[in-house]
Amino acid sequence: MKTLFAEAVAKRKWLQCVLGILGLVAMFELFKFGMAAIGVKFPAALVAMIAFFLLLATGVLPSRYVEAACKFALAHMAICFVPILVMIVGNRGMLEGRLLPLFSSVALSSAITLLATGAVVELMQRHRQKKAQKRGEA
Repeated sequence: MKTLFAEAVAKRKWLQCVLGILGLVAMFELFKFGMAAIGVKFPAALVAMIAFFLLLATGVLPSRYVEAACKFALAHMAICFVPILVMIVGNRGMLEGRLLPLFSSVALSSAITLLATGAVVELMQRHRQKKAQKRGEA
């Protein structure tokens, strides 16, 4: 009896994963079509990602509908970088003479991201501590 239940749960997770991925792809394609239709030159993937975040944050789209698909995508994210690495190795002649600007921009943007993230986390921690102190005094 337990094996039948486990099989049903596994099949449901698989189905949720497939439906979640199809939903995410459909959302991207919808925004891609919409951006082309109105003639706005802005990355449809970025607009779809912002819309996806807003739908999740507001609760319009419950996370349980896309949780399996997102876990699958995160678990296999490394596969997305393989074509980029192959292209870099295959076209390394294009990078000759441009390595210093490339690496310096990567280093600078990484440092700025790290500093900005640290500053935001620090501000949030201070805000939480002040809230906790006010609750303790009241």
